[in-house]
Amino acid sequence: YSLLLFSFIVEPICDHNVTVTHEASIGESLNITCTVLAYPNDLTYFWTTDGQTENSLSTFTFSPTKLTNVMRLEIKSDQDFQKYICKAKNKIGLQKDGCTFVIIPKGTR
Repeated sequence: YSLLLFSFIVEPICDHNVTVTHEASIGESLNITCTVLAYPNDLTYFWTTDGQTENSLSTFTFSPTKLTNVMRLEIKSDQDFQKYICKAKNKIGLQKDGCTFVIIPKGTR
């Protein structure tokens, strides 16, 4: 018997196709995990909200691994309750549809 291995070259895509909602309170910290499927898996991640890149803001901490990126978000004010989008990029290209996460106040669901 012979074993054939196939490698597919794929730009990043979300490992889920739904918006993920997290509940939080002001003063709380959240770890938001963005996981993508991609090959090659040498990835750069970008987080945005309202079209603005968040990588430079002090309330965010990033912890990347190959296919997963964790953003630690400190909820400091009502402005932090919003939609966050994670996109990854590999040598094939930038992810077209980002992974979407919505942060809402606890008890409003």
